[in-house]
Amino acid sequence: ENSKYEDKDGVLILSSPTVEGRKILCQLIDLVEQLISEWYPGLSGEQIVPCIECLKNGLRHPYELKVNHVLPLIAEHKLSHECDANHKVDLIELVPDLLLADLDPAFLLDPNEVIYDKEDESLLGVGAFAEVYRGKCNGQAVAVKLYTSTQSSEGFKELRAESKVLQQLHHPCL
Repeated sequence: ENSKYEDKDGVLILSSPTVEGRKILCQLIDLVEQLISEWYPGLSGEQIVPCIECLKNGLRHPYELKVNHVLPLIAEHKLSHECDANHKVDLIELVPDLLLADLDPAFLLDPNEVIYDKEDESLLGVGAFAEVYRGKCNGQAVAVKLYTSTQSSEGFKELRAESKVLQQLHHPCL
């Protein structure tokens, strides 16, 4: 009997479940998505991730998690998911790119250091995927960008792209 993936067109990427493996996987996902969007702009498809535990257990037809179904879980700060075969899987193993697992920990802020009010008088602007509020970080005035799109991967892609650019910059105001 053929594996579920032998008769499908697509890209299957496997990586080591280490920090370095996740970083490489995130970079590969970014490159593949960029190539597809540039070379085949009309091509759209649903991204699916097979359950890693189903694959480890040799299931011929592993549970498939749709990436768009993962986004609300991440927005709710749920870091694991149980597949139909009752395997509990950490989302960092399935979608490290959506959890920004390749960002340098020194780049990340402690949420307790950032203070803002989600009130109209603090609102500086609204975009397709985010709202920007006036706030403070370590006592300094800052703009706080909150991503509001949890149903579309486009908002997460924008967050990823901006985070990667900002991580490259070394400026005290960013």
